[in-house]
Amino acid sequence: MPRPDPSRDSSAIVANYIMDRLDSMAADLASLRERESLTIDDLSERYHLSRSSLDRAPWRLPNFGKADTGEFPKRWWLSTVEAWESIPEIDRKSRWELMSAKEKHQVLGVSA
Repeated sequence: MPRPDPSRDSSAIVANYIMDRLDSMAADLASLRERESLTIDDLSERYHLSRSSLDRAPWRLPNFGKADTGEFPKRWWLSTVEAWESIPEIDRKSRWELMSAKEKHQVLGVSA
């Protein structure tokens, strides 16, 4: 968005200040997103499992692999990961196995 010209309009000083603050907050948010979220590669390291092992076992991924944010790469908030880890893996696997094919496709975001 183009910046207002302060030499033409005194309110442009305020507008420029606000725009600078918004830019700064956007940068802070992007930085927070990087620090407070995990990718599948991060989870692979965290669990000492290969990516392919995680891909083949959706119950090991938070929300059965449905990302909190982003798609390329998928990201999960640290709080989501910790909440998911608080559920015993056997319970997550049982939930996955009880889901219908349609439910699994919905969770994975693929067409049935």
